[in-house]
Amino acid sequence: MLEFKDLMENFEYPDAKVIEYKGKDIFIKQYLPASEKHGLIYICIMSLDLDNKPFNPLIAEILFDTKIVEYYSNIIFDDNADMFKTYDILQVEKIIDLVIENIPKEEYEEMQRLYEARIERTINYNSSLNNILNNLMSGLNIDTSEIENFDPEKYKGIIEDIKKLQDNNVI
Repeated sequence: MLEFKDLMENFEYPDAKVIEYKGKDIFIKQYLPASEKHGLIYICIMSLDLDNKPFNPLIAEILFDTKIVEYYSNIIFDDNADMFKTYDILQVEKIIDLVIENIPKEEYEEMQRLYEARIERTINYNSSLNNILNNLMSGLNIDTSEIENFDPEKYKGIIEDIKKLQDNNVI
């Protein structure tokens, strides 16, 4: 029988690839630990601010590609740098392509799939009637558990209006 602790004793992450770029070595991870994958996707999703802003595919791509370079390589970014300019430089200098081409295909495709799924689920949740009503009720500071004679018919019109807005893609 193989015990998991035996696997852990000799576990090492795969070595990084070393690519020379303009006389400098760029180390490109071949596998990103699960906690870092989570962090990369979390930062991108939070930066999209899908709770308060409509989805912008350009911003989503800029965030993802820049974070892929940051997380998978030894390239260090200035936290105060302009996101658009950073992306433009990475794009024009072909650094994004260089990093992506040197990450194992399955690894990169998994990150894309997870990111896109998270965006879709976040948008679906944020536009769900249940979430909208919860936000509406919490914004009104009404504790419905304290209302003895709660009448859902009173709110039927509001619910119908919200459904119409959803059907017309207003919310």
